[in-house]
Amino acid sequence: SIREVTGYVLVALNQFDYLPLENLRIIRGTKLYEGRYALAIFLNYRRDGYFGLRQLGLKNLT
Repeated sequence: SIREVTGYVLVALNQFDYLPLENLRIIRGTKLYEGRYALAIFLNYRRDGYFGLRQLGLKNLT
């Protein structure tokens, strides 16, 4: 039920295939990851070699 993030969103080192963030409307980015990114997504795969994260549920992000 996260609706607003003032800093940044980091999605990393996860093995799930779907991230349900349907209620997220805004990422303000007042503080940035690595000083550059308000949304950073990397290294999201399963250890068995199959794909991990395939879909982000960011339907309401503006």
